[in-house]
Amino acid sequence: MANINLFISYSHQEKEKYLPELLTYLNEESCPNIKIWYDEKISPGGDWDDTIKSSFNNAQIVLLLISQSFLMSPYIRENELNPALERYNAGSCKVIPIFIRNCSLRNYPEITKLQGLPAGMKFISDMGEEKWGHYTDIVQKINDVVIEIETDKTISKTISNGEDTVRVEAAKKNRTTANE
Repeated sequence: MANINLFISYSHQEKEKYLPELLTYLNEESCPNIKIWYDEKISPGGDWDDTIKSSFNNAQIVLLLISQSFLMSPYIRENELNPALERYNAGSCKVIPIFIRNCSLRNYPEITKLQGLPAGMKFISDMGEEKWGHYTDIVQKINDVVIEIETDKTISKTISNGEDTVRVEAAKKNRTTANE
């Protein structure tokens, strides 16, 4: 059962190649605890702007598929990038940049301060066949974040229910073990 909502923010120029490549690896089979949402899931006749905003606001994880077209999109900047960073700073979601196509991030310290994937700000577009291994690693790292979120929820619930600290420490230990 999917417990964690994940929102994918991307430029439509990534729709034909990079989004499908990512979704080959990032899906309900490889991530059974994640409900993955991106704008192609808008129902016919649905209000796309309201649906995007609702899905975005319900996400515990926001993936930013970083490319020059992503950075240059006014809609993404105003409705997804800036609000994602605000939610991240407020502690209401995790934001993970996924470096898709080579672009200059010099003017985007709010993105570069975040640990993105692939590590080292390597761009998928520059990788050739090596990219498939990085997609696998991206999915593993996202699953690790899901474990972290679920553990934090369990700890918060335990604390709010006034349960003993032994159970809280056990949950923390399980999270550390799962991430190793």
